[in-house]
Amino acid sequence: MLVVVVIALFAPVASFEFTLDSQHFLEVDARVRHFDVGALLTTDYWHREADTGRDLGATDLYRPVPLLWLSTLLQLTPDAQLARHTSLPINLGNVLLHALGVVLRFLLLRRLLANHRHGARWAFAAALLLAVHPVATEAVCTQVGACESWAVLGACGSLLAFDAWQRAGRKLALAAHAGLLLVGLLAKENAIAVVALTPLYARCALDQTWRRAARATWPAIATAAVWVVLRAAVFGALGGAADPVLAGFAPFARVATALATFASYSLPALVWPTHLLPLVSHQDVPLVGSLLDTRALVGLAFWAALTFLPVSNLLLSIGALAA
Repeated sequence: MLVVVVIALFAPVASFEFTLDSQHFLEVDARVRHFDVGALLTTDYWHREADTGRDLGATDLYRPVPLLWLSTLLQLTPDAQLARHTSLPINLGNVLLHALGVVLRFLLLRRLLANHRHGARWAFAAALLLAVHPVATEAVCTQVGACESWAVLGACGSLLAFDAWQRAGRKLALAAHAGLLLVGLLAKENAIAVVALTPLYARCALDQTWRRAARATWPAIATAAVWVVLRAAVFGALGGAADPVLAGFAPFARVATALATFASYSLPALVWPTHLLPLVSHQDVPLVGSLLDTRALVGLAFWAALTFLPVSNLLLSIGALAA
């Protein structure tokens, strides 16, 4: 049912042209166009092209998984479609990635709500919302949105495998937990959240003690360490060049601007998504110079609420005074 909804909703994506960063990767980047696996695995996301001589973005991004995905499907695209700046395999691939991500999140939510009455119904309702929410537009409708989708698949698949490993002690599930997390990290950096979510999942969903939950986190920590080493091997250091979006800003200004962006754009986009932007810039959210700025304070308040309310005993009992 969820897959059918996603396919029906996003079917028009099949004929979409290359948009935003996709134009560079699919029409200019020689690594992607020629399926140069070696280069895709050993260079940063925004690779300086000898034929363009341009630095196109931050060089501290290492995302070989979505680039390999795009390159593979690009080889399957007929020349007639490429001449029209489109690719049916890539566009349909993005739709299928989103559908699979929705299914994995449904399975994960059903696990989390297994002991609650009507837990499966609530999990389905939440997954259905994720399937149709406009915030998924960029991930599905822009070809480079595969970064987001692969990160979701890796993260959710890793947590499901972690659940299976902890319940049954299967080594295959342990390997899947670590492997899928690495896939997510090699797709987009935000998959690192799994490292923090793993002990929380063990404590809240599996009812383990905090000590045992902490011990169960070692595969996620080890996988994150492997990812850091791979990045260091590519960049020659632990990180690449500074992200130009926040380059030159003082540390407090970076934090304050991030909080203001959460309050001014991210939260409204989730709650009332009537005004979505393909790229959020400083013209949309001007630099915030102080943590006392109203936008930064609002962002901090909502971030704290979303982070701590679920484990505060104010909304529902967590089985302990504090977590």
